[in-house]
Parts: sequence; structure tokens; C-alpha cells
Amino acid sequence: MIRFLLFLPLLLLVCFFGIALLVNAAMFRPYKQIKPPADGRKVTFKSGRSRLAGYLWNETGTRGLIVFAHGMGTGVGYYLPEIHHLAARGYRVFAFSYSGYSGSTGHFYGFPQAVSDLKNALDFIDDGSLPVVLMGHSMGAYAVCAVRQCTEHPVNGIVAYAPFFSPREAVIAEATGGMPKCGRLLCGLILPIQRILFGRTCNLTAAAGLSRANVPTLVLQGSADREVTPDGCALYAHRGELSEAPVTFRLIEEEGSNGHMTVVRKKDQTVNEATMCQVDAFLDTLLGFK
Repeated sequence: MIRFLLFLPLLLLVCFFGIALLVNAAMFRPYKQIKPPADGRKVTFKSGRSRLAGYLWNETGTRGLIVFAHGMGTGVGYYLPEIHHLAARGYRVFAFSYSGYSGSTGHFYGFPQAVSDLKNALDFIDDGSLPVVLMGHSMGAYAVCAVRQCTEHPVNGIVAYAPFFSPREAVIAEATGGMPKCGRLLCGLILPIQRILFGRTCNLTAAAGLSRANVPTLVLQGSADREVTPDGCALYAHRGELSEAPVTFRLIEEEGSNGHMTVVRKKDQTVNEATMCQVDAFLDTLLGFK
């Protein structure tokens, strides 16, 4: 009995971390129905122990290299209308699937993984021949903002659709969104595991990454975004921290363009022309085409 009592705290600790790992895996597990893009030349590259799938469009493009990071729960294929639009304008475009997502090996255990995978994608694809612009949506937007904290690789500009401020704020928002009481319990399980899995990488914020990058950046935030709320976990809510940085924040209020997904694409359009024209103008100015 005494021996059992001595081992009980260790047993409880093992059970806690076992449950926490399962909850964390369930929260970040990619959807199985995500399919690879229908076009683009496929390549593969390493990211830690994973082998990631990357895709290239308009490889002879000379305007610049756009590295695109997709959102959580989606895949590269979802953003083909935007990718085709950019390629048609003369950009070389590279997009990739995160660890554990469609076409890539490994597992996806949290938002910091997106930053690590993006860092390795950038190291793989940039040969220095073209100016580089990072572009992403949601989780991918957080990654393109934060990545400069873990690489010396220079970039020329950043476009971020609906980025959140930090993994911690995003986890809390995701977990407590529908069930606040249950959500607090989930946060108590997930956040310690994130720290164990990713160490200090889980503390990287989008604002700190943009401050370090110090390059022209366009942030587009929907006013009716319910996932990355403009007064909650969004980078937009922390815009005061970047008052000295070359970052332009645009709050999109137009009905049909102001949601988390519709800020990228309206339901009745191939691309969201209202926001894409702002992206096109930003890129033209950034790269000297105006």
C-alpha cells in the first residue's frame, strides 16, 4: 500500500500527459479529406524528420518569388484561385503542405510547427535570384509574420490574411470559443504540452517577428472574423505594438469580404477582387512596378 502511494503521483502525472497528448493531437490533426492541388509541379524537401510536399507555378516568372503558407484545416488546393492569379501576373509561386498534411510525412502537433516548416520551405526554394514575398492565411499568416525570429533568411515583403498574434492566444480562442468552461480545461491540457513539444518556439509572436523582419507588410483583417477576432486573438488587436514598423493594417468591413475565409475569397468569386486588388497594389509598389 505504501509503495502504491509513493508511485501514485508519478502515475497521475503520466496519465495527465497521456491525456494531454491525445487532446493536443485531436485539436491539430489535419482533416483527412484534404486533397493535394490539381496542378503545380510537385517537389519534396525536408523539415526536421518530415518530408514535405511543395508545389511550383510559373517557374519562369520574373516579378518575384511568392512563398505561400496555407491555413489550418485547409490545404494548398484551397488557394489555387489566388495562386493562379499571382502566377498569371508574372510571379513565381511556391506553396507547400505542413508536416502531416496532404502529401507530406510526419505529424502536425501545433501552430509552432507551421513556423518551422515555413523556415525550411524558404531555405529550400529561395536561390537568391528573385525578391521574396511571404504570403499566408490564418495559421499561415501567423507563420509568415513570425518566421523571421528563427531564420536569418531575408525577405522583401509580407502579406498576411487574418493572422493571429501568438500560438497561446490562438489556442485559448479556439478552445474556449464554444464552451468557455470546458475550454479552460482544454487549455490546461494543451498549453503545457505545447511548451514541452516546441520549447521557446511556442512563445514566438507575430508582432515580434514583424519587428525583426522590418520589411513592408500588409495585414488584412476581416471585421466580422469569428475565428481570429479583430478585438481578440488577432494580430490586428496588437497593432499598437507595431506603430514604428513598416506594417499597414487594413480592416476589411465590406459585407461578404469581412469574414475569416471571405477575406481571401468571396463565396461567388474565384478570388476576392476587393482584397486582391489591395494585395496587387501592395506588391506593385513593393517591387517597383508602379
